[in-house]
Amino acid sequence: MTSSELQQLIMAGENNLCDFKREFYKYNGVNDGRAEFIKDITAFANSTRQNGKDAFVIVGYKDGNYFDVKLSDIEDEAQWQTLVNGKISPPIEFTFEEIEITHEGQEHHLILIKIPVSSRKPHIVRQDFKTVKKTLYEGQCFVRLGSSTAIANRVQIAEMVYDADKNFNPYKRLIKYIESVQKTGEKIDIGAIENLLYQNMIPSFFMPLSQNLDAVSLNSAGVPIHSPSISQADLQRDSLNFNEAADHSNTGDYSLAKTFLDKLSDINKYKEACLVAGVVYTELGDQQKAYSYYERAIELEPDSPEVYYRYAMSYLRNKEIGNGILNLEKAYALIDPVEEPILSKVIIYNLATVYYEKDIMKRAKNLMHEFLQIHYEEDEPKLFAQMVINS
Repeated sequence: MTSSELQQLIMAGENNLCDFKREFYKYNGVNDGRAEFIKDITAFANSTRQNGKDAFVIVGYKDGNYFDVKLSDIEDEAQWQTLVNGKISPPIEFTFEEIEITHEGQEHHLILIKIPVSSRKPHIVRQDFKTVKKTLYEGQCFVRLGSSTAIANRVQIAEMVYDADKNFNPYKRLIKYIESVQKTGEKIDIGAIENLLYQNMIPSFFMPLSQNLDAVSLNSAGVPIHSPSISQADLQRDSLNFNEAADHSNTGDYSLAKTFLDKLSDINKYKEACLVAGVVYTELGDQQKAYSYYERAIELEPDSPEVYYRYAMSYLRNKEIGNGILNLEKAYALIDPVEEPILSKVIIYNLATVYYEKDIMKRAKNLMHEFLQIHYEEDEPKLFAQMVINS
């Protein structure tokens, strides 16, 4: 970053993308600032960003005054990286930079801590951490609100997940429920919130789970989706282990993902865990085990197009084309292009591609026509769809 760009940040003042510090955090002693550092970095990493902007902590400026702070004055940068990522899960990316700036004819050195947009939110405290003045507790999640940092509530946690991954969002029903109730002005039903939190593995940090969760609940097809009972601690532990498993699966480290799946109290309790397990075991070569988890996910949520889509892709990867088409057709029958435009495009495009490869041209062309009605990007899928239609 240039000094002029830094000046613009300072002129904008403290906000949800920028914080000012007079001096760098202390690593130990009476004024130990390690917990505060973890909290600040985590809050910025969790915060929703407009247009993918980076967030910053500017050290060496406060209340209109400049103070010389250099990288050579602080502890090893790697020590701070290790501190945060030893206490927070999943890990957070951030960097240090020293910048020289001129103000009223005087040169000043500032430290800029940059926290890029995170695609792995929410970042959560993984274990208790205590300093002289502050304690962080396992399961806490922080977010930046304007110029201050706060503990995130359920809605904010759901928003973090939605902001990190708008394509295949497992918490969409929770967000949709909250938005629909807010529009009507009615009171949000805590029991309904807790139920959705439980189903979607969003940790409930500040309120005990509703007592009625000890009873078995049924989904729209009458299939049990809750085990007879689960403790708050087990639910939070399962949530953290699931997030780690999903993160490692997304980055291709399937063996490590399996390690975290094995730590779940019971994979079969959770649809999303079954889906991740299906991917992991497919990649590890245990196709039958992968299929069993997809089938369990269908039992838990038989009206989910995403479940059938992922089951289909597992079959297609194993060159079982008939079963792949069958499950893609089931996913296609369940999708709503208005409610789930991204997933709809993916399902329609893949189904059309399979029919094209099997030389079932009428069905392939009809599906590609439908695909182009909701897909407007100038990209390779659009060109391929046009080629199929014109063939």
